[in-house]
Amino acid sequence: MKISGTLPKGDKNGVALLDNVVAADPDTRHVVIVILSTKKLVTDIDAGDTEALLRIDRIERILPADAERAEQMLRRALEKRSGSTVLPIDIEDENKSAFRDAMISDQQPDEGENPQGAVDADGPQDDEGDEVTA
Repeated sequence: MKISGTLPKGDKNGVALLDNVVAADPDTRHVVIVILSTKKLVTDIDAGDTEALLRIDRIERILPADAERAEQMLRRALEKRSGSTVLPIDIEDENKSAFRDAMISDQQPDEGENPQGAVDADGPQDDEGDEVTA
C-alpha cells in the first residue's frame, strides 16, 4: 500500500498554513489526523498481487488541547494492532516525543503573534473548537 504524496487543495488541507511554523522550527514534528480513500489499484498480472494507492481526502492538525486524547487514541490503536498492551520503549518514546511537540507547537515564534493559520488554544473559539476571528 502507498499513499499519494499530493495534499488536498483548499479547505481540505489543514496543514497548508503550517509553513511559518515549519520554517521557524523545522525539527518539530506535527501530529495530524488524516482521512484516506482509494485512488487506484495496481495489479501485477504475473504475480497476482494488487497494491492500493491511497489519496489524502482531508488532513488537519491536532490542536495542542487535543494532543493528550489523540495520543491515547494512537496508543489504543497500536495496542490492538500489535496485540500487546505494553509497547516497546522505542515506540513509546517516539509517540511521547511527537505528541509533546504537538502540545507546544503553537508557541509563537515571533513577538507573541500566531503564525498565519495557527490556532491559539486559549483564544476565542466557536462551539466546535474552531478559532473565531474578529
